[in-house]
Amino acid sequence: GTKGRGVGVYRSSDAFRAKSNTYLVVERGAGFKVSKSGIYVATYEDGGTMQLHVSRDDGRSFLPAVFPGKLQETRYTILDEDDGTVFISVEHQSKGGGLSLITGGGSTLGDVYASVADGELLFKDDFENGLTKWRGRHQRVVPSRGRIAKDPMCEKEGEGCRGKVMKMDGCSDEGDAFSLHSFTCSLAFPCKVSMWVLGSPWQGFSEGFPGSHIWTAAGDKEERGLHKRIPDSAGKWTRVEYVFPRQQSEFTWEEGAKAAAGLRISKVRVMLEAREKGGGSTGGKCGETYFDDVRVTRARSEDYVVALRGNTRDVLGHVDMHAVAGLGGVLLGNVRVEDDDSVRTLYTADNGNEWRPIPPPPPPP
Repeated sequence: GTKGRGVGVYRSSDAFRAKSNTYLVVERGAGFKVSKSGIYVATYEDGGTMQLHVSRDDGRSFLPAVFPGKLQETRYTILDEDDGTVFISVEHQSKGGGLSLITGGGSTLGDVYASVADGELLFKDDFENGLTKWRGRHQRVVPSRGRIAKDPMCEKEGEGCRGKVMKMDGCSDEGDAFSLHSFTCSLAFPCKVSMWVLGSPWQGFSEGFPGSHIWTAAGDKEERGLHKRIPDSAGKWTRVEYVFPRQQSEFTWEEGAKAAAGLRISKVRVMLEAREKGGGSTGGKCGETYFDDVRVTRARSEDYVVALRGNTRDVLGHVDMHAVAGLGGVLLGNVRVEDDDSVRTLYTADNGNEWRPIPPPPPPP
């Protein structure tokens, strides 16, 4: 810690049964939150400031959140949106070091920051243009079990229809679909992987078609190098996201093949397949399995930009900004107007990019 300040945050892969499976992931911890978008840990820094660290892979690795300026020691509040956008409200300090209070209300203020898009795009396919970005085993023109199909949830979800998706008609082993182009994922240049899945999906990385490979997002029967465990989901789409490879990792490329041990993960391809529930392989009857919107971007520090300044908080610190249920990207927030020390309600219809005032209702006749 910093002269006794803060505590270490540790992660264990076996419920802290063995010391060898427990390691430090964040030092100087001041508080943490487990959210549907990730794990957030605030840490004490030198000079009385705080730093927020974010994990998208169940605490295996943390990246520092990057804000436009250095933030003074204060409180963070995490607000998640269903589309993956994350809002972070950071409580102000007054110039004298105390909290800025709204006269008469006992409330504090905070600036709200919104997460920005991912880093450099390395690979993306939403399958609306067929399977042109994929090859099958041994560089076949098309995967043997993968084909383009209509989202089976379209009739059930209406507006939630994902359009064209990749469907796996049967189980495979050592991969069925491989990205045509390869890219570098390494400890020095990690990748962020995201996709939507339905059924019994397995995803990994391979240096060939398949060649040396490893499964990184898979079911219960896979253990080596696994970054994200995917439960079978027959009734709804599930979003998967993780960073590969992670810093504190048992993974090195020799898990794929001893001959490649010195490569430390060189050029890799995305690898997809369906597995029979329970880990069965070729020839089994898989539940219907689908993939959509497969993306690989260059992982970077979590970046945030200002979305709303002067957002009010109540006396307990609850943030006065809320998403409107059923309307994607629509939020309401209260802000303090400095001119007359009043509170004004604003709304946004584009996830915080532009805010407009809501006029007060007319007086009764």
